[in-house]
Amino acid sequence: MRNNTAHSRNASFANNSIYWTMLLCSLIAGVLLAGCRSQAFYRTQADDDAYFLVAEKNNDPRWDLQRTNITPDPRSRMFDPFSPDCPPMPVDDPAAHQYMEVVDGKRAYWGWERNGVTTDVANPNWMAYLPMNEEGILILDGDKAVEIARLNSPSYQRALEDLYISALDVSFQRFQFDAQFFGGYETFFTSTGPARGGSSSLLEANTRNIQMEKMFATGGQLVVGLANNIMWEFSGPNTHSVNSLIDFSLVQPLLRNGGRKVVLENLTQQERNLLASVRSMERFNQSFYLDIIAGRGLTSSPGNVGGIPSIGPSGAFNASGYYGLLQRQQTIRNQESNIASLRTSLAQLEAFFEAGRIDSFQVELTRQSLFQTQSSLLQSKTTLQNSLDQFKIDMGLPPEINVQLERDNFFEQFNLIDPVFTPVTNKLNDIQSVVGVSLLEVLPDPEAIDPNQPFNPELVWSDEVNQRLQNLRTMTGQLKAILQLINEDLYPLVEEDVTRLENVLPSRVTDLKKIQEKLAGYSEDVPPEVVSNGVLSTRRLEELPPQLRAILDDLRDRFAQHREILDRIDQEVGTLTEQGPNLDSKQLYQRAKAVVFDPVPDEIQTLIADVLSLQLVQARARTETVSLVPVDINSDTALKVARIHRLDWMNAQAAYVDSWRNIQIVANDLLSDLDVVFTGEIGNVGGDNPVKFNSDNGRLRAGLEWDAPLTRLIERNNYRESLIAFQRTRRDYYQYRDRISQGLRSTLRTMDLNRINFELRRAAVQVAISQVERTQLRLQEPAKPNQTNQQFDSSTARDLLNALDSLLSAQNDILTVGVSYEVLRRGLDVDMGTIQLDDRGIWIDPGPVDGKFWEEQVENMGTQSDLPDFHQEQQLLEGIESRTEANPADDPDTPVEILEELPPGQILQPAEAVPANPQLEPPE
Repeated sequence: MRNNTAHSRNASFANNSIYWTMLLCSLIAGVLLAGCRSQAFYRTQADDDAYFLVAEKNNDPRWDLQRTNITPDPRSRMFDPFSPDCPPMPVDDPAAHQYMEVVDGKRAYWGWERNGVTTDVANPNWMAYLPMNEEGILILDGDKAVEIARLNSPSYQRALEDLYISALDVSFQRFQFDAQFFGGYETFFTSTGPARGGSSSLLEANTRNIQMEKMFATGGQLVVGLANNIMWEFSGPNTHSVNSLIDFSLVQPLLRNGGRKVVLENLTQQERNLLASVRSMERFNQSFYLDIIAGRGLTSSPGNVGGIPSIGPSGAFNASGYYGLLQRQQTIRNQESNIASLRTSLAQLEAFFEAGRIDSFQVELTRQSLFQTQSSLLQSKTTLQNSLDQFKIDMGLPPEINVQLERDNFFEQFNLIDPVFTPVTNKLNDIQSVVGVSLLEVLPDPEAIDPNQPFNPELVWSDEVNQRLQNLRTMTGQLKAILQLINEDLYPLVEEDVTRLENVLPSRVTDLKKIQEKLAGYSEDVPPEVVSNGVLSTRRLEELPPQLRAILDDLRDRFAQHREILDRIDQEVGTLTEQGPNLDSKQLYQRAKAVVFDPVPDEIQTLIADVLSLQLVQARARTETVSLVPVDINSDTALKVARIHRLDWMNAQAAYVDSWRNIQIVANDLLSDLDVVFTGEIGNVGGDNPVKFNSDNGRLRAGLEWDAPLTRLIERNNYRESLIAFQRTRRDYYQYRDRISQGLRSTLRTMDLNRINFELRRAAVQVAISQVERTQLRLQEPAKPNQTNQQFDSSTARDLLNALDSLLSAQNDILTVGVSYEVLRRGLDVDMGTIQLDDRGIWIDPGPVDGKFWEEQVENMGTQSDLPDFHQEQQLLEGIESRTEANPADDPDTPVEILEELPPGQILQPAEAVPANPQLEPPE
């Protein structure tokens, strides 16, 4: 009895050891399996799959993406220097953080901060990579703005991530057709009390979900599984048993849910979607450049393909982006030049008022205009700073970074009056405002001195008089320095501008003649008499350089005379300084008046007028040298080019076919269920060997499963909706094509309008310059003999202000039209799909657009033979549609099968299409 009991205890101990050993092994295996497949492993595995799939689609030079990696550059503000799988915890809101420690009175998870805590949201080192100068200012040009935006823009990063996600969708669909393995193991110890039917203890180990699943392209599904059960009984006879079973199941649908067109649909769609995403990313690159440079992205105008900006009646619009900033900056420079001219005019009118030649109202009118213009300038500068802050955010930069905009070559030509003239004019205005009366106001009035009294030099000469004369000599020296600057820098600069005009004169004459020819071709819409002949006159243009040369020659002589006059004044002031103490009040007053009060103000005023004349010569020359890159292509050719090159058009065409293909996929649900089924299993023989399988312990089963389509209301509705969806997509597609055509026609029409408007604005600038010249000449007219107090006309100030305002408006107008044309030219490159970017994402300027060149390119690419035109596409789809009107369940010749019977590239004509059955009524 004891031996039996001991034997039973030993057996029980052995069985318990086996149990705990197996349980421990199971736990260790589970931990190991969980540990080896870490988060980083799965992340890098997903990256490898996604980048490989994107590279598969990124194999065409028409959409050659330079970057597909979603990890931000270390120079980027978005770069995360911490582990992507175990990032540190961000600093939390204190009130909200308490619920991560204690929630509902329960102690929460303790390990939130085990990876550390960081206060940084952006990359802490990103600003070290910004190309700032020594003063900490970011010098920004157009190319650099695009590069920085590609590094830091969240919208650019999001577009890359969308492409990555599309690749993950493809990896999932491909995985559906791979052999998939599943497995697990479970171990349980069961003890049953006597009240439940007896006393027993069991240790049971089972394999769990060890199986292989495989789906085939035809829709067949194969499942092979292995089941294993090992059981130890610790009570009674101390027995154990092993049961193993291998089973399989193969189901092949023949009608519903069967066939490659249905089974492969999701994979086909995701593969096509990934290709569309790659092309969309390249299209986004093109749009991103244009958006940063001109603020004209693909989505800037809802429902407007190409994002054409809102265009005013004159065909011009205010640009945004980097060009918008430069446009505002140039407008501010024009205002500053205008203010300098207003200050000059105000000083002249004040002098005339003191001389009694003009009334105070005209002086106050000019002063009011100056104040208003200064206020407008301050407002413009504030608007520029606000726009610059928004531009920084668009690039992904914080607005507090100091940015300095560099001039663009395109905008340099719109400096009709070089900014170097502005400080010179302002300095002359400052000198004019203090000189003249500075000495006379401290001299005693000779009429107030009694001539019978003995002469007392101390009553006349004083240290203040001497100091005023020294100040006058200093001002004279400043005038000489300004005159030297004019002769050495400003005058040669204007000469270069006139020389440049002479050099570009032949091309300008050619451009004018082309505009005349194009305008003549618009005789039905735009009569030639609408545009004055003087605007497009080549004779006027050819006569301009000799006229400017004559003015320059005269100004050279005048500046030489200014030098002589200033030398003489300086010499006279020196003599007066030496002789002043020995002169009586009358002599000193007369000499001072002759040396200072009469010549100096007149000299400064004449010098200012000559500097203004020099500026206007430059403005005339530069106005005629401003050029626009010619674009000569008609809308039909542009549409054909876009049809071949636009990546979004390729995607739209593919989406159109996707909608058509969806009809057949949805129609498959209307069919009966007819499946071929094979199932089988085989088990082990005996209770000791788990792998001793024998066919005697097996079973094989084969048969057909059929389900009649008695209830198909949901499927019927889905099918009818798919037909409606296709028709909507069909309409959307040709409307999409129409919107592209409309956009191209509008762009080209507006560019033609801008070309003519640009010449009108150019002529308006010349007219405004002439108005300023005439008003200035009127102010310089000397008083007639014996009429020292000759009055100016009551409209003199108003005419002067109107002339200056007209010049400012004309400068801004020609700038606006020119910028509008340039933005449209770059946008046309995007809209035709011909835009090319370098590896930095910078636009490669194609130069002039020649329509004949593109017509030859279209013909060489064989658009008529290789690519069906729009009308052929419609005929194809209409023919296919007529076949799909019948019930697919009744018509075995589905559109897919019809197309498979056609030779490659064959286009159905309406006469060849199979007509729909007119007697077939729609389902009730």
